[in-house]
Amino acid sequence: MCRLVQITITALLIALLASCGPAKPAPESTKIVEEFYPGGRVLKSRTTTHNAEGKLSELIEEHWYESGQQSFRAVYLGSQREDGDHQRWYPNGQTQALQQWDKEGGKGVFRGWYESGALRSFAVVTMNISGSTWHHGEAAQWWENGLPKEIGQYKYGRKDGSWRYFDEKGVMTMVEENEATEAARHTRKWEGE
Repeated sequence: MCRLVQITITALLIALLASCGPAKPAPESTKIVEEFYPGGRVLKSRTTTHNAEGKLSELIEEHWYESGQQSFRAVYLGSQREDGDHQRWYPNGQTQALQQWDKEGGKGVFRGWYESGALRSFAVVTMNISGSTWHHGEAAQWWENGLPKEIGQYKYGRKDGSWRYFDEKGVMTMVEENEATEAARHTRKWEGE
């Protein structure tokens, strides 16, 4: 008798759910996944996902050194992997790199620092339709003493126009002329520094 009641209740629930009409949009939700270093006291990584109406609206990825100092934080908005801000830190807490993206335009700025805190590099970056990230615009690198190392422009991920190079004393050692063609846009993507 109990088995029959259980089957009847299950059948009623299924019929009730089927008669409720079209599915409603998924509610907003947040999911957090954390990983700890051995011993379970120091957080190693955390991924936080926020969903709205069944779609990914924001993903936050964070990592820490075993000392507890944060080493990486990235915010991805919507379905774009390269959107939002990305930051890396040295073990001493000094910012190593910061990449800031225009929330809609697919353009951003990359800055890098030496562990001492001196500015190391600057570049304008862009994302193409396939999601590849390229240097595209102004770019510069500096020696740790603050003097320029190289200054120029990128186009489609390749050096374009005049590039000036300097030694550690700030003396220009070379000028290089480059031409990035439209073909470069289809053949090469930026792979990082």
